[in-house]
Amino acid sequence: MASNSQSLAAETPGTERHLIRQHADFRNGNEAAALAARDIGFHLMGYFPITPSTEVAESLSEMQAEGAHDIVMVPGDGEHGAAGICYGAALGGGRVLNVTSSQGLLYALEQLPVQAGTRAPMVLNIATRTVSGPLDIRCDHSDLYFVLNTGWIILLARDPQAIYDLNFAAVRIGEHKDVRLPVMVAYDGFFTSCPAPL
Repeated sequence: MASNSQSLAAETPGTERHLIRQHADFRNGNEAAALAARDIGFHLMGYFPITPSTEVAESLSEMQAEGAHDIVMVPGDGEHGAAGICYGAALGGGRVLNVTSSQGLLYALEQLPVQAGTRAPMVLNIATRTVSGPLDIRCDHSDLYFVLNTGWIILLARDPQAIYDLNFAAVRIGEHKDVRLPVMVAYDGFFTSCPAPL
C-alpha cells in the first residue's frame, strides 16, 4: 500500500502543487482507512465499536496518542448516536468520518436519508458484514444492501490500497460544490478489513 506523507488538509487552493513523497507499506483495510483519515485531516470522528470495523478507531486512537493527528474522536452511545454526532459536526462545517458494520449500520439507518437529503458531506467507512440473524459475523454485503436507496454515494474498495485512495476520493466527491453529498467507502469485512477471528 502506498500512502502520502502530506495531509489533504494542508493543500490550499491557488497554491503550487509539489510532489508528495510516498512509501510502500503492508497494512490491512482498517489500518488503511485509519491512515487515510490521518492524512486527510478530518476534524471529527464519531464512532461506536463493532466487529470488524473497530480497528479503525483503535488505530486512530493509537496514532493520536503518538501525536500523529488531531482528529477529535467522539464515541457515541451506539451507532445511532455516532451518526448523529457526525451529522451535527458536518452541518457545522466540519470534515467528518465514521466507520461501522452490519447491525451498526442498520442501527444508524434512519439518519442516512436525512443526512443525504440535507446535503451534508461526510465519509462513512463500512467493513461489510452479514446482518446477524442468528449471530453471524461472516463477510457479505447484506448490510450494504439496506443503504442502497438512502441517497449516499457508495464507493466499493477491493483491497487496502483502494480503501486508502477511495477515502480521499470520497472527500473530493462529497465536498464538491456540485455534489454536496455524504459518501460511503465499503470494503469486505475480514477478507480486506482485518484478519478473521480465530
